Amino acid sequence: MIFGEKTEEQKRVAELTREVKELRKELLASKLDKKQVEVQMKDLKDALELGGNLRQGYVDSQEHMAVARRGLINMMEDMNEIPIEDVKRDLDRLNGHLDQIFHECSIREDDPDFKSTADGLKNMAANMDKINLIMLRSELENLQALLEDTSEWRSPNFFALAYYLQHEEESKVGEMENEFRNSFLERYLEEHLMESLAMEANYAGCGEKLEHMIQHYIYA
Repeated sequence: MIFGEKTEEQKRVAELTREVKELRKELLASKLDKKQVEVQMKDLKDALELGGNLRQGYVDSQEHMAVARRGLINMMEDMNEIPIEDVKRDLDRLNGHLDQIFHECSIREDDPDFKSTADGLKNMAANMDKINLIMLRSELENLQALLEDTSEWRSPNFFALAYYLQHEEESKVGEMENEFRNSFLERYLEEHLMESLAMEANYAGCGEKLEHMIQHYIYA
């Protein structure tokens, strides 16, 4: 990077900072409580910045998961028809994608079922022989079931997740079922920030601006 050149992420943060300052100015111009507005604007900026990063991380993990799912299907179809060296090569490639699919709202790094299967596949790749080749299909079937189950999960509200992580321990929601966790996070965001902030923004005539900021910095 050329000295003095800003990265896209730096530009994004600078733009977000500017828009939050403008929103703050409009809210304060409507004679709203300054202390409350200051807290809300800090929470909003932090959650939008983190939420955008969480979403990008989720998108990246889902791309690796899709490649892994296609790869393991191809492996199960071809493994008995190709040399064992090629099976090892394909398994190494699959393991590389599996290392990239962890996310707070998908497969977590501390997931015991996935860790057991992934560790087993890495061990097989490191010690590939005829015996491991026979056992490989069973491990691939276990992996396929885990990935299929995860693929049915609804993607989270990244804004809600980011706001929650700014104020609470991640472990509190880590063990929740996917759908319950999503609804819990959305309620948490509404009760602790958005119910009052949206009301104030509408009162100040900048409700649409607030909605646009959330969409732009989380999903654009």
